[in-house]
Amino acid sequence: MRSFTNFTLFEKFLSYLRIRKIASYFNKNDCVLDIGCGQDIILYKIIKDRIKVYYGIDNCDFTLWANNAKFSFLQLDLERKTPLPISDKSFDKVILLAVLEHLNNFEFILKEGFRVLKDNGLLLITTPTPRAEKVLDFLAKLKIVNPETIRQHKTYFSHDHLREILINAGFKDSKIKIGLFEFGFNIFCMAQK
Repeated sequence: MRSFTNFTLFEKFLSYLRIRKIASYFNKNDCVLDIGCGQDIILYKIIKDRIKVYYGIDNCDFTLWANNAKFSFLQLDLERKTPLPISDKSFDKVILLAVLEHLNNFEFILKEGFRVLKDNGLLLITTPTPRAEKVLDFLAKLKIVNPETIRQHKTYFSHDHLREILINAGFKDSKIKIGLFEFGFNIFCMAQK
């Protein structure tokens, strides 16, 4: 994952909108797993006073944060189909903000997310829609968004596709809510275990 400090101004704005979309879902006693958290742990910085435990996973160097006891990190290549070294039913919330579209093994990651969620826990996802693909490609050509980041997008999810893979991961259809935000270019999904 890239560092937030290297994001374009527009990418920082989009990141802010994603975090704002999910910020109200956190409670003081929540244990949160942020899959694909990024080196700058922007989500943690915003929700740290609203949660009990934060655990971030990404394939980046967390040395900068090594002496901070308020949260934990695991450097892990999310493309490897290695089970997360986390006990079953450990987290109240599992977060994937703008992550799924970068993964080939998104089904595996969602199954792992389901496994580590506590009963009644929430999986919160944001991901671009197929409608966003041409717009993001155009913005990348203009360098309004980072072209490398857009080239790393492997899948653009429709509502139906995302619902299908969540059901295959173990979530019940009746406990999956999917909507649009950012002018219909992004999906916000909440799935309860």
